[in-house]
Order: sequence, then C-alpha cells, then structure tokens
Amino acid sequence: MTRVFVLLCSAALLFTACTTPVKGKNGVTYKSAIEYNDYIIDKQSVVIALIDGFNESTDSSIAGINSFIDDAAAKISKIIVDIEGMPEWKSSPVLRDKAVAMFKEYKSMFAVSYKRMLAISTDGEITTEEEKELKDIDVAIEKDVTAVEDAFLVAQKEYASKNNMKLEEKKTKFPKFN
Repeated sequence: MTRVFVLLCSAALLFTACTTPVKGKNGVTYKSAIEYNDYIIDKQSVVIALIDGFNESTDSSIAGINSFIDDAAAKISKIIVDIEGMPEWKSSPVLRDKAVAMFKEYKSMFAVSYKRMLAISTDGEITTEEEKELKDIDVAIEKDVTAVEDAFLVAQKEYASKNNMKLEEKKTKFPKFN
C-alpha cells in the first residue's frame, strides 16, 4: 500500500489567547491549544515510527515480525488510553475523540490486518484466494485508515480555526506489503 497520509502540525498561533491550563486524567497539563494539538501529533509521530519500523522489519524472521507487530499494537493501545485521558478543550471533545478513533484504526491495522497479511505471506505458496484476500485487506486498510484520518483532519481544521492556529502538512507513506 502506498497511500500517503497527512500528519498535521500546528505551525503558529496567530493570536495569543489567555487560556487556563487544563489537566487531563492522563496527568498531562495543556497550557494552550497548540500544546493540546501537538500532544496528539506527537503520539501520531510514534505510530509513524512504528509503521516505518514495520517497513524495515519485513526482511526479518517471521517470529521477529510477529513480535514487532505485537509490540506495536501494545504501544498503540497505551497511546489510546493516554489520548482518552485528555480533557476536552474548551468544552469540546471532538478533536480528542477523532484522534482516539484514528489510533484505534492504527491498532487494528497492526493487530489484525498486518498479522493476517503476514500469516498469508508466510504459510508457503500464496494461492489465488490468498492473493485476493491480501488485496482485499490492503484495500480495506486504505479505506478505513483514510476515513478516520479524514475525519481527524476535518476536526483538526475546525479546531485550528476556533483556536486561531495555522496548520502545516507533513507527509509519510504506509508500507507496501508484498
């Protein structure tokens, strides 16, 4: 899969607003809208590193790849709990909730889709049915990830607008599974 997804970062605060810091159940205090947004983006950067690591691990042993996938899913599970512990920003849970949905999809990508693709690719010769299943999984990943990322992007643009922020695009690629 070569889908490019967008990682958005806050670039600048256009107007400085006086905001009271808010502390979440995750123990983190957010002093500004930028800090709140960037906290989510930092977690997304961790997932990008995991995707890159997975891409690099495709030349490793099957046991090593399986272990990497399990570790990545566990790390993403911790991120989900952390993001769920974020407070609402200015009485709005939308950005946080869209981020949680996105991270849950990333976890599923590792724990379910990549696991299955690896199992198909390593059980000997790939049959016509298995080849179709691989393509179907690839299409499903692209569709599902695109949907949650697009929803997050809409929420993030709305959040940026409400908080007088400018967003900047950064791109990365999902690995292609052969």
